[in-house]
Amino acid sequence: ADEALKLLRRSRFDIVFTDYLMPEMKGKADLFYNQLKICIISFCWTQSMVMYGKYNGVRMRSPLVCGKLVGKELREKMSVQLLYALVNGIKTLPSQDVTGKSLHGKCPLCGGEVVAKCGNVRVHHWAHKSKTECETFTRDMSEWHKSWQEKFPLEWREEPIINSETKERHIADICTPQGIVVEFQHSPIKVDEQDARERFYPSQKFDMVWVVDAHHQQALKRLEEGELYFVPIKINDPVVNEYYLVDVETIDNTFPVQWTRRNRFVFFDFYDIKNDTGNKYLYCVFPYSVQNKKFIFKYPREQFSQFISNKFL
Repeated sequence: ADEALKLLRRSRFDIVFTDYLMPEMKGKADLFYNQLKICIISFCWTQSMVMYGKYNGVRMRSPLVCGKLVGKELREKMSVQLLYALVNGIKTLPSQDVTGKSLHGKCPLCGGEVVAKCGNVRVHHWAHKSKTECETFTRDMSEWHKSWQEKFPLEWREEPIINSETKERHIADICTPQGIVVEFQHSPIKVDEQDARERFYPSQKFDMVWVVDAHHQQALKRLEEGELYFVPIKINDPVVNEYYLVDVETIDNTFPVQWTRRNRFVFFDFYDIKNDTGNKYLYCVFPYSVQNKKFIFKYPREQFSQFISNKFL
């Protein structure tokens, strides 16, 4: 149990399945609730299932039936979530009326009815009233995600993009009038979905960049160690002043390796908005290499929206 639980400290997870009856496990998983959004302690298959965990600081206990996840928190987590919906044709944040009743609106992508979810645990969002095949990409809703979107004009946020031929449709986190799509990624994402987004948006004549949440402690330590090997270079650029040439191996050891080989520009955000600490620069890794080296540049995170509005790589 000790060895297994230590693995949780190496990265961040949304859900962890483990065996409650593993030797020495009983009682120890509780030590990790503050580090996990949800921790699921399983059981012997002949017994009842119970989910224990802590979600955004609130301890939960809800039943699981026949090995299927039926907890309300998990169902909503897997469903399509939106930060904005159309209310009377106007892009609107989720809220309640004066009587405390949740507002209803329309999904900007599929036109289906959505309901405002304004609880005390999760980020306020809109959820579809009925099951729908609205969006195949994972919707990554978090305070970090929301704080980034709010740095851009309202009309650029959560813009629906539809392939007129195949009818494939997705919601861009940010879409500028210049045709630049910004995708913010806080939670883990499968490589297949990374590839799918990088294919879809360019196929619709949009340029695309990623902004990845990388603020956890181990990532900051790797960044500090990796920066020792960043070689400054001079490039005639009136906007960006700090360019570096870095070995691919160093980049893989400095940044999450899942993101260092992407086909689009990736900006890594090392700032912790909750505790107001961390690195106030975004680090951008270029998608191509030259003689086993890659370009990186640093840019102030608070100026990123202006950067995207006025310039593209």
